[in-house]
Amino acid sequence: MAKFVIGIIICLALIALSVYAIANNGVSLQYEVENPGDCISLSSGTDLCFTENILWGMVILGIIGGCYFTYRLNFRKQSD
Repeated sequence: MAKFVIGIIICLALIALSVYAIANNGVSLQYEVENPGDCISLSSGTDLCFTENILWGMVILGIIGGCYFTYRLNFRKQSD
């Protein structure tokens, strides 16, 4: 049972950190590009849109993982 609770906590932490990183990346998109439609940072040269897509994927992965661990935790409690 403890491993499912730890899995839920890890998924929640993944979601929280990814949302924070998306907000941080949004600030970079606002202030570090020349035109509003650009994605390449002028200061670092990285593709900020690709980074944002990866972070959104991590949020979705965290939600799916959290749902899985919650389901397994409830299923385990019902079978005991």
